Amino acid sequence: MDAGILVLDASLLVKSWNRWNEGVWGLRPEEVQGLDVFGLDIGLPLERLRAEMLRVLGRDTEHVEQVVTAVDRRGRSLTCRVRISPLRYGSQASQGVVLIIEDVAEARQDQDHARYHGGEHKLGHSIAQLGRIALPDLLVDVAPQAFRAMLAPVLEGTRP
Repeated sequence: MDAGILVLDASLLVKSWNRWNEGVWGLRPEEVQGLDVFGLDIGLPLERLRAEMLRVLGRDTEHVEQVVTAVDRRGRSLTCRVRISPLRYGSQASQGVVLIIEDVAEARQDQDHARYHGGEHKLGHSIAQLGRIALPDLLVDVAPQAFRAMLAPVLEGTRP
């Protein structure tokens, strides 16, 4: 998944933390589970989102979306779209909140790249999907030996 998912209980304690969060903020799930979200030392301005989280938790609004500037664990600036939604089981009252955090600049860069190169149209896959597909899977008509022969000059650092 290309987004962070952060699940908080009704006391705003961390219940779930996915790999995207680990990669971007540098903390593993076992380091954050059960902690007050506002005590986390990450580059996402969570304090600025507190009022919105409380509004969603209190059912004042169904969901909120806000764009914030953040800093990842490497010191790189990010523009993040944060969607805050209630955590509900059936028709019960909200049991907490779910934050979905997306690096907007990265998503826009993927869209621009796709538009410029036409990869999505030509290959029938999104840029994100293409990044996860092995090259031999795209070249289905090329035998494995021929594929290795095509790559040999590149791998050996020689010119064909």
